[in-house]
Amino acid sequence: AGVVGADGSLKFGNFTVSPATGTVAPNGDKQTVTVEFSAEGKQQFFEVLGIKISERDPATDLLGMPYELSAESCIPGIVNTDFLQIFEEAAVWRKPSDDPNELIKNTFIEEERCFHFGPNM
Repeated sequence: AGVVGADGSLKFGNFTVSPATGTVAPNGDKQTVTVEFSAEGKQQFFEVLGIKISERDPATDLLGMPYELSAESCIPGIVNTDFLQIFEEAAVWRKPSDDPNELIKNTFIEEERCFHFGPNM
């Protein structure tokens, strides 16, 4: 069960449907229904809306024709610790080589948190 607001919208759970009621003439008229979703944390939301239509047998659809609303809220982020994924086309070393003569080219060094492009001219 939802709550009808002063603006004529119906709020239930994290969904707001507007308008809450309306009349559509049988001559092919249309009625736009807007559904807004209020995201909350990282989870999925499901609600079942009952659409009541006149001249339907109420015994068949006591609460109206069921219409499921579903939405998922996500928390955006940037991966900044999975260096193998970030630098998938480059070498990733935990620490620099002990050999000072070894050229480091296109290598990310985790210990230094630095990307080495190698010698450039």
